[in-house]
Amino acid sequence: MKLGTLKEGGRDGTLIVVSRDLVRAVRATGIAPTL
Repeated sequence: MKLGTLKEGGRDGTLIVVSRDLVRAVRATGIAPTL
């Protein structure tokens, strides 16, 4: 598991959790709406 961010137009990025093989990713907005 890796962590990353998505730039979505605002100042703060959106936290994402990425699979170890870098194939899948999911937003972690339930635990951290902004980063």
